[in-house]
Amino acid sequence: MGRRIYMRADRVVTGSDPRFEEVTRTLLHEFAHVKQYRSVGYDLTLFGLQYLYNFCKAGFDYESNVMEEDARAQVREISALFDPIGKEFFQIWRSKHLFATLGLPTVKSYRYVADTPSGKVYSLRLQGGVMLITCRGPSNKPVCS
Repeated sequence: MGRRIYMRADRVVTGSDPRFEEVTRTLLHEFAHVKQYRSVGYDLTLFGLQYLYNFCKAGFDYESNVMEEDARAQVREISALFDPIGKEFFQIWRSKHLFATLGLPTVKSYRYVADTPSGKVYSLRLQGGVMLITCRGPSNKPVCS
């Protein structure tokens, strides 16, 4: 065990892949475990013992293991990126091939900017700048551009 996350080849996706959200959530969960591993100085024995201790303490229940709860919490922190408006950012990002120009998000959520005659404006900070979209309609089924 080193400082890498390995995934099967069929799980590797690009921003245009329909499984992007699922794989991103999985990677974020695993990154949380990497942070836990780093917190014990990348000591495999210590990390393993800590995980086993927490697994036993949780009554041998994977879901109740505090280390798994922490990993799920880290995924929830960015859940706004997967709500209907967050998904609109990624639909536009994918359809206009903006990855090469703007890169990936550097924040955990988009933010509301303003109301305009054409709709609500939202922004998302990415590695290469800020992406703005304007959305009309209800927030659970927005139409954005």
